[in-house]
Amino acid sequence: MSEEIRERLRWLISHMNDKYMDGFNQFGAKKELYEIKWMVDEALKDAPTFTIEKEWLEKRIDTMTLL
Repeated sequence: MSEEIRERLRWLISHMNDKYMDGFNQFGAKKELYEIKWMVDEALKDAPTFTIEKEWLEKRIDTMTLL
């Protein structure tokens, strides 16, 4: 994932959770995160499965669990 995308996601998450931000802007950030999630879910729904995918996913999930 590009650093630009990571930065945008971090920015949205930060704004959504910022207790000093008004609800209108917090909800705007949350709506954008939902739109991103739905777009990714739709893209993955019909995506092909690759031979190394299961192994990669298991390693990635293990890494995330350790965080």
